[in-house]
Amino acid sequence: MGRSSKDKRDIFYRLAKEEGWRARSAFKLLQIDSQFNILANVTKAVDLCAAPGSWSQVLAQSLNGREGAQIVAVDLQAMSPISGVHCLQGDITSDTTAKEIIRLLGDCKAEIVVCDGAPDVTGLHHLDEYLQAQLLLSALNIATCVLKPGGVFVAKMFRSSKAGVDTLYGKVSMFFENVEVAKPRSSRASSIESFIVARNFQLPPDYTPRVGDPNLHFSVTATSDSENVIIPFVTCGDLDGYDGDTTYSLPENYQYRDPVQSPITPPYQEAIRRKKAAKTGTSGGVAEDRPKIKITVLFGGGAEILVGGVREKELEVTGGWKMSDFLTWMQDNLIKERPELLIKDGDVRPGILVLINDVDWELLDKVDYNLENGDKVTFISTLHGG
Repeated sequence: MGRSSKDKRDIFYRLAKEEGWRARSAFKLLQIDSQFNILANVTKAVDLCAAPGSWSQVLAQSLNGREGAQIVAVDLQAMSPISGVHCLQGDITSDTTAKEIIRLLGDCKAEIVVCDGAPDVTGLHHLDEYLQAQLLLSALNIATCVLKPGGVFVAKMFRSSKAGVDTLYGKVSMFFENVEVAKPRSSRASSIESFIVARNFQLPPDYTPRVGDPNLHFSVTATSDSENVIIPFVTCGDLDGYDGDTTYSLPENYQYRDPVQSPITPPYQEAIRRKKAAKTGTSGGVAEDRPKIKITVLFGGGAEILVGGVREKELEVTGGWKMSDFLTWMQDNLIKERPELLIKDGDVRPGILVLINDVDWELLDKVDYNLENGDKVTFISTLHGG
């Protein structure tokens, strides 16, 4: 399978490269802004969990030329520089990072705080929702410290349970007059991600913001009657435009483009090194003459149903196999029924996340990845709402 396969399956991934965005997520903020006009007249902005920097790019483009424009972008990972953006490497849940953001803003307050961050998914939806909620509350806590009255807060959330959504909605509503949940067209319908869009920031009476307090030392009384709360939900983006879950044919004049900006010292760098090393001496020869290797395969998010409920299994396979060989073997030997729900045409179906040693296989050449002894391959279904 060639490099163009993802360009065909994911229109926003292709458009991001064509338009110069570092990631497809840029379209999510652009579509949210087209709906709510949140970037109008903004001169001070904070982008939390910013890497690889696509939301910072959108902010930089919107604020370009405005007097006194200032953008602070924060992430655990190092970010390649962006013109007009101050990149800060740090943990948004730590006091030190929060204080540094405040210091960089100086005597000014921000008009908007955005956060497109998410923890590594486990496939356990309620756990993922909880971890995401904690990240959102950490971002909200920073927002209470740096936003000016009337400011805007936008953050990713997972809609896995009504109780979880109600709790977050109640927390955010204590600080903002207008709170809605938005789903951009560029966000896959198969994903439970949405974005909470909160406008007109006002501190509650007798509330003093303090860094390092993700619980916001404030009880959630706004959701005590949550069964009667109707949370506003809107879709963003041109309804007649591109859809994030649709496969589009490539144009006749199509030319493959590399991603705009590769990550700096990514955590999966060692896995890539191992993959390149594995290519040496693995080709050629008769399969029966190759040594066997042991790998672990895991299933989650509902994918385990396709293999008889098995969540983890150790397998012995032929050394030198690529992931394409393994997928073919799985179709014939491992999947109990309806293998087309997991694998089709030599690839996994949309809505199936594949991790190799906890690294998204999109970063490891996918079906061309050479399996090594001790590798861990995880299949997680993301088809659970959204």
